[in-house]
Amino acid sequence: MVARGRRQHYHSGIGELRRIGLADGSSVLLNTASDMLVEFDGHQRRIGLMQGEALFEVAPDPARPFVVLTEALSVRAVGTAFDVRLGPSHTSVTVTEGTVELGHGAASSRPEGQRITVNQRAVVLDRGGVEVHTIAAAEAERQLAWRDGLVSFDNETLQSAVTEINRYNRRQIIIDDPVLAARPVVGVFRTIELDDFALAAARALGATVVVDGERIRLRSDANAASVEPETDAAAVPTVAD
Repeated sequence: MVARGRRQHYHSGIGELRRIGLADGSSVLLNTASDMLVEFDGHQRRIGLMQGEALFEVAPDPARPFVVLTEALSVRAVGTAFDVRLGPSHTSVTVTEGTVELGHGAASSRPEGQRITVNQRAVVLDRGGVEVHTIAAAEAERQLAWRDGLVSFDNETLQSAVTEINRYNRRQIIIDDPVLAARPVVGVFRTIELDDFALAAARALGATVVVDGERIRLRSDANAASVEPETDAAAVPTVAD
């Protein structure tokens, strides 16, 4: 993925956030369970992101473009800030400062030259194609809440919320009821407080928490089936400062 030469490998464990200062003055914040290779030379600054997610704050150097490579795409910047996340079915790029240029990746024939700018998010689907969305600054901040060890949900399904918080924990939440899994949730929670999230979601949705070894199961509570939350979305408590 990165050209031959001296490489530096960086890794973050499950639930770990790791800030890395690079030799050019740029910085990278690795999210949970991420792998990255770094190689600089006199012509280009190359980053290979093999797994996970990283937020890049790039020091300007017009003579040496800063390029992040994944299997799906390349992201080229001169001086900017952007997030790259590798998901199971797509790769996303969110720009918080400046402009980046998307190109083909290690296993892609995508044409060069598509640009996205501040408060835009590009989703590159594994089956091909790029979807670019303009998002509010507040939404960009919400998507990057992980920088502060938080996850933020705004009417995502409970299943989506559980999938997200599971990324940060070796123990896992499992939802046994597909109807329960489809319920929306709203709120902010700490990434590593798995039990607190499960209990809060269960209370809001009238569900039961069952601890099964390293798994936490959420099940619809028949005894609480007639109890409805005040809104359609589960209000997960906001984290205190």
